[in-house]
Amino acid sequence: MKRTCSAADFDGNCGGERIQRAVDAADDESGRAVVTVGPDGPDGGGTWLLEQAVELPSHTTLSLRGAHLRLAEGANDNLLRNRHLEDGDEEIHVIGDGEARIDGTPEAQDRDWDTLYRNYGVHLFNVDSLSVRGVSIGPTNSFALTLEDVRDARVESVEFAQDGQTGNQDGLHVLGPAERVTVNGITGATGDDAVAVDSTESDVLGRGSDGPISSVAVTNVAVHNVHSTGLFRTIADREAPLENVYAGNLAMTGGTDEGDAALKIGFADIGVETMPRPADHRNVTVENVYLESWDAPYCAVQAPIRNLTLRGLRGQHSGPFFYTLENDLDGVLIDDCKTTLVGNPPDTLINDFHERLIEGVQQDRELRGRPLERPPGIITLDNAHCTDVTVADSRFATEIPDRSGTVGCRVYEGTTVDGLALRDTTFRDVGRGLHVEAGATVRNVVASGVRQPGVGEPWSFDAPLLVHGEGNAPPCPLSERELTLSGGERRRITISDVPLSVRERISIRAVPLEPAGREHGYRVDSVGTVDEGMRIVVEETADDAGGEVRILLDAA
Repeated sequence: MKRTCSAADFDGNCGGERIQRAVDAADDESGRAVVTVGPDGPDGGGTWLLEQAVELPSHTTLSLRGAHLRLAEGANDNLLRNRHLEDGDEEIHVIGDGEARIDGTPEAQDRDWDTLYRNYGVHLFNVDSLSVRGVSIGPTNSFALTLEDVRDARVESVEFAQDGQTGNQDGLHVLGPAERVTVNGITGATGDDAVAVDSTESDVLGRGSDGPISSVAVTNVAVHNVHSTGLFRTIADREAPLENVYAGNLAMTGGTDEGDAALKIGFADIGVETMPRPADHRNVTVENVYLESWDAPYCAVQAPIRNLTLRGLRGQHSGPFFYTLENDLDGVLIDDCKTTLVGNPPDTLINDFHERLIEGVQQDRELRGRPLERPPGIITLDNAHCTDVTVADSRFATEIPDRSGTVGCRVYEGTTVDGLALRDTTFRDVGRGLHVEAGATVRNVVASGVRQPGVGEPWSFDAPLLVHGEGNAPPCPLSERELTLSGGERRRITISDVPLSVRERISIRAVPLEPAGREHGYRVDSVGTVDEGMRIVVEETADDAGGEVRILLDAA
């Protein structure tokens, strides 16, 4: 049996007390309860003033029919939360229509950092089967909406109305444990991360401890950022894994010149002891994202991850497009991404976010003082072990006054890459294309259809590329550069994007390394006029030949 009560039919010292009495009366009956709150509240301006949170029990639908809920000065509480925090609740729904609004009056509240969760607008904890839809939430003193320890949760058609007057004005946080959560149709303004999915332990952010998160889908988010932080982030630790998270159709405008990355994968300050392993933070896909002149990096990996897919990312950014610093990657696909680096040196690739990130991991080099000497690349792999990194069908360009220090893809010293594929990708108007620093190890490289118009130095290798087995196709270094290969197997090398100045004739010779130890015989096929994409086969003639062979390409 469904029972319906209207808050207007109950007495109380304020609107919030009337709503709570209506909820309690409906809860006395067996079955599902619907509590309606209309547009004409009893308090100033027709609002419903809440001196403390309205608590919703199981099987309750709160229907806000154009109602404006407003938190009283000094209440220092949520506006809405569920009633049975310890034992848990089920079937709780907050549904708005008209101009339903949940207003946290942030500047009239005091924040206790030990219980930050009391400053959320709506906090639903330990609930099975819930939904929030059709409401505007904000401004609030902290996060607008937090779902913690939930299962089968839906958030639909929610507007965030943050104003940037207090810190941590995030939109939605999903805190672990959580599974089967769908979020669709987020609009409005946020002052921090628009949507965050976080499985880590924190007695400040949440009422519980932590827990695994699985099966979260976030779609159709379009927000304006009134501060300088992100659009979407994931956070995991090794005691509380996060997996199977999807975010798609996301757009953001705004931000400041002290911006954080728009997409943040992990959290750099979580601590070494609890930092997740790649297996604890896996299967994350973010696709179809648009940023309008974001004055910061596009995507920063701040924790190890396995199986990260970035697809269909668009827009302008003034920091690296993709950056990992001391965080291992086990399977990354960057596909169909087309972005433009904008801004003015020296802060184009070295901005405040990058400086803070380096300080956070206590790097022993100072990059900000040398912005054009060793800036991170548009794609940067820095002091990490990276396996199976693929960049495909993408285009990265610059629109800056001085691009001489920019790098398309940079592999720093101390980085190990086992499997790097560049396919049908363009780096346009950068100083260098792919640059591998001395002290880096790069194995199993495949490059095909790589275009580099307006690039000063397309291939720049200060460390050898190690190629194993048949079918690999690394870009062959030209002129004084070298490619070192182990002997004993057939090798295939593909030349692509050969400059016109040397394309007409390139001579090739095979020379054994010193000391040779014995005579070697090599056969070099297909030598002559070099066309883009020509395949050169270098094959040993003796099955028992040992040692290594160095292939030198000299422009004639």
